Amino acid sequence: MSKQEALARWSEPTTVDGEGFVRLIDYMGDDQAIPQAARVSYGAGTKTVREDAQLIRFLMRNEHFSPFAMCQVKLHLRLPIFVHNQFVRHDRFHWNVMSARYSEMPKEAWTPTVDEVRGQGQGNKQVGDGEVYWELRDAAVTNINRAYYTARTEYERMLKHGVCREQARTVLPMGQYTEAYVTANLGDWLLFLRARLSPHAQLEIRVFAEAIYEIFKDLFPVTMEAFADYQLGGTRLSAQEMETLKDMLNGQLGVMCKITLDGNEVSNSRVETSTAYQGEMGTPHDQETTCRQAVLADIGKEARKALLGKHIPTTRERAEFWKKIT
Repeated sequence: MSKQEALARWSEPTTVDGEGFVRLIDYMGDDQAIPQAARVSYGAGTKTVREDAQLIRFLMRNEHFSPFAMCQVKLHLRLPIFVHNQFVRHDRFHWNVMSARYSEMPKEAWTPTVDEVRGQGQGNKQVGDGEVYWELRDAAVTNINRAYYTARTEYERMLKHGVCREQARTVLPMGQYTEAYVTANLGDWLLFLRARLSPHAQLEIRVFAEAIYEIFKDLFPVTMEAFADYQLGGTRLSAQEMETLKDMLNGQLGVMCKITLDGNEVSNSRVETSTAYQGEMGTPHDQETTCRQAVLADIGKEARKALLGKHIPTTRERAEFWKKIT
């Protein structure tokens, strides 16, 4: 896709979460700019498209992000203030944000639907992934809207009575929409997307990350394919996790053996080896034993604890590793 085509397609706002939007203002560079910059390290010239793609994948796989910084992207965002506050934690972004000192802020404010109201998480204290009864969710939406109405009424009343905008704005809620232009190099955008496309990221910023990701897939298709493979779809393993994985690949999951007697299943359990199983149970002439390699789903709680505990020291680390591989 040419730059002219990309700007024509993405300069129109992509709606995000009701009143928000993302739109492309401008960008510099493309997939070819990345290997071009990387090769200056050893003085080689332009290579083939295939070799360029392989180099991009190498850079992404090994997290050499500096060549990606040769590309820049500028976006126009409309988003709630509390979402903007999460954006600015990525401190290499450059912002120009609507100023409530100079302008009256828009009336729109973010409000969840009843279905979108979440309870506080029990494990991770910063995550909202708990359950809330429907009646309480409905009341929460009503309370949010009531608070917005009160804040907006008092804000407009102060402006009408001559209070300066920089002081009147202090009553506006975190859900108030604002607008901003933001620019960053592609390497920093990739770090943002890796963090905010995670299922663990707050939903209200994740939907903006998803909209930005769709734009980037058009602007940098080879790069974003590598990003999906190695950053979004990949994972890191600790030394202990690698040792555990090696044990699994070396057959230490054992085997599942099923015993049938006179055509009826009498046993189906996991053991270390099929010969060990037959040695324990015996093999009468009317008994049939069939075995297969065990898979992760066959591992019971106690067996899993023993298997993972061999190399991975803590309960939390074992739980995180199990999530990675299942």
